[in-house]
Amino acid sequence: MFWCDREMTIFWEQRAMDNLDPRYNISLIAGDGGAMMGRKHSDESKRKIGAANAGKDTSKAVQASVKARTGRPLSDEHKAKISVIHQGRDMSKQTAASLKARGY
Repeated sequence: MFWCDREMTIFWEQRAMDNLDPRYNISLIAGDGGAMMGRKHSDESKRKIGAANAGKDTSKAVQASVKARTGRPLSDEHKAKISVIHQGRDMSKQTAASLKARGY
């Protein structure tokens, strides 16, 4: 998994589908009318998903790993690596202001 601009999401998704030949994608074209990008599940869909996942046991190790990473401040070394990756990218003024407010 990697991060990219929202505009590039469909490009990379399509490239992955073309190269990986997934068997479980209903839509073979990224971003077409069947895609969920920008949509929300209905309350009924959420209920069905919840019912399908009910009773599934997530291991304590996985739960602990997710909890340990959530909200953890990034080290200066990690921020520097992210900075190198993002150099030369254009971002909106709103995104820049948001990152600056969070200390990045």
